[in-house]
Amino acid sequence: MPTGDPLTDSGVTTVSEDGTVLGRSGDDSLPSRAFVWFSFALDGGTNGRAADLEITGSKPNGLWRIAALVV
Repeated sequence: MPTGDPLTDSGVTTVSEDGTVLGRSGDDSLPSRAFVWFSFALDGGTNGRAADLEITGSKPNGLWRIAALVV
């Protein structure tokens, strides 16, 4: 999953499920026009399952940015 913004700085983006952090974009904010890919594992089991993912951002307003989600 890439995160970032072509126009403004981006905070750290975190993906969690049931309170467990699955992945994050790093430890520091990104400057404008910078993007970073990060990945996370999500086991659906042999029959698959629904997943309720929570996406949060570290900026004071909690905004997050996702440029794409590749499954």
